[in-house]
Amino acid sequence: MKRVNDKSIAIIGGGVIGLSTAYHLAGRGARVTVIDRAVPGAAATAASFAWINAASMNGSVDYYRLRLQSLLEFQRLERDIGLLVKHGGRLEWRDDHAALSRECAVLAGLGYGVQWLSRDEISALEPALRDPPERAVFTELECSVDPNDITDRLVAAGTDLGVDFILSSEVTGLMVGHGAVRGVALEDRTIAADCVVLAAGADSEALAATVGLRLPMANSSGWLVHTAPTRPLIGRVLLTATIHMKQDPNGSMVAAWDFAGGAVADDGEREAARLLAEISSLLRLEEPLILDAITVGQRPEPEDGFPMVGFAGPQNLYVTVMHSGITLAPLVGRLAAAEIIDGVEAELLAPFRPGRYA
Repeated sequence: MKRVNDKSIAIIGGGVIGLSTAYHLAGRGARVTVIDRAVPGAAATAASFAWINAASMNGSVDYYRLRLQSLLEFQRLERDIGLLVKHGGRLEWRDDHAALSRECAVLAGLGYGVQWLSRDEISALEPALRDPPERAVFTELECSVDPNDITDRLVAAGTDLGVDFILSSEVTGLMVGHGAVRGVALEDRTIAADCVVLAAGADSEALAATVGLRLPMANSSGWLVHTAPTRPLIGRVLLTATIHMKQDPNGSMVAAWDFAGGAVADDGEREAARLLAEISSLLRLEEPLILDAITVGQRPEPEDGFPMVGFAGPQNLYVTVMHSGITLAPLVGRLAAAEIIDGVEAELLAPFRPGRYA
């Protein structure tokens, strides 16, 4: 591949944000190395519910706009890397109907496609539901992915573009000289780089602190239950009054008490059995669901709940730390590559600079 620039970039973290940034940088001709202490996608990405939406806006119109643009960019990843995206939207109902109504009114005011469906309309969309609610919110634009699929496809696409991967290797620190980051120190070697991207998720705060950069995090643990593949049961993300669930393209049902995964259960298998029983009470099943896996992950989340993206701290250090990594990955990866390669400043990222914590 003919390179259009000669920048060397070291990316700390092989989660979905690091992989998307690597893919987009390599597509611009940069020499990219991704470093991960395990394997790509093994930490927070693998334990993500992977519901792609702009509704989780935390009361911020700026955040809504960022999420909405990234949601739309999944169409590009479908085309360019063959990503399997499950379209169909979201159906949601809760016991607190008033709170849901208020949230939907805000989204409708922003132009987001929300609508209320009747019981008959819900049954038409999800015929496997045993007892559909009287009313539910439907958002057709939203979608979901399988975290393993997006990981594998970004790794493959990055590899085709020349991305190098250093796996099962711990980063011990950042190399700094004359006020600028010069590379990354590993346990057994050093990697020189013109720019270092910090995409280490829950570990980002500690690494940033070694160079005097403050990135306050409020990480939390979450767990999800995955079943063995089964026949098609549901066509979209369902956020019910009791659990949140979806069915991945491979047929596996993925569920938790809420999409964030909730607190890690003391007895995972017993809690998983409770979840499978709840799914069975909600859906008409022809055969019992079989537990395949329980994923547990440390969910990275900046202290104020919003992404931290951009240059910060010593020169040449670029930060990409956030929750909702899968939702934001297509856009953040593309915009980060443009900022690093071209020196542009993306307007959509302006409210989310790490410097707000300085």
